[in-house]
Amino acid sequence: MAIAEDKKKIVILGGSYGGVSTAHYLLKHAIPKLPDPSSYQVVLVSTTSQTMCRPAAPRALISDTVFPQDKLFVGIAKCFDQYAAESVVFEQGTATALNHEDRTVSILGVNEDGNGSVEFKITYHALVIATGASTPSPLLGFTRDEKTLKSSWAAFRTALPKAKHIVIAGGGASGVEVAGELGEHLNGRAGWFSSSLSDPRAQITLLSGGPRILPYLRPAIAQTAETYLAKVGVRVVHNTRVVTVVPETADPGSGSVHPGYGRRA
Repeated sequence: MAIAEDKKKIVILGGSYGGVSTAHYLLKHAIPKLPDPSSYQVVLVSTTSQTMCRPAAPRALISDTVFPQDKLFVGIAKCFDQYAAESVVFEQGTATALNHEDRTVSILGVNEDGNGSVEFKITYHALVIATGASTPSPLLGFTRDEKTLKSSWAAFRTALPKAKHIVIAGGGASGVEVAGELGEHLNGRAGWFSSSLSDPRAQITLLSGGPRILPYLRPAIAQTAETYLAKVGVRVVHNTRVVTVVPETADPGSGSVHPGYGRRA
């Protein structure tokens, strides 16, 4: 279904949890209660045609068999099959400009054949910006699209068996989960009566910018998590942030990290 010029368009920028959930809520609960619901159209814009289960990325990056791929990636357009075709439109593209006075958003979209780009504007009745957060890591989310993410995973998996020392920057949920998954995958677990893995095959260092990991959870949970990490050969270094990475575009398996102790990078 194409964008309808004669409808009031509710444009949503972002095709992850926030954008997709907002679109569903509008289509199910909000628009049906408005006068003349058929005069509205939801237009969802996302740089990638897929949405993904991001919390599963720390496990999925290790192997395609660890997490079912058909549950990891879902086509955004398919998420809205239950609604009338004229009520919702998905556009693959990136917002490049926003004009509040004209109520237009400029989009750099993808041609129908997928081999080129096309620029166009959408006049909106209402606008929802749900582009969310992004990560500089090419392993934990869509820096571009599904193909790019899987390519990064493939390069990472190729280098992983030869890894001797792995540094993970960030003591939040993503960093802790990645450290735990890698530790168990590469090193296994310490025995029941051991508090740490004495001779891990790969040294895994988790750098936490604050005095403890998982700062948004209770201290007791953070301490328990650190105990579990020690059992799979993960060493946690607190109050440390990455200052530089040499070289900046180091391939998986090469390069060095320069930490700053007690500093913010």
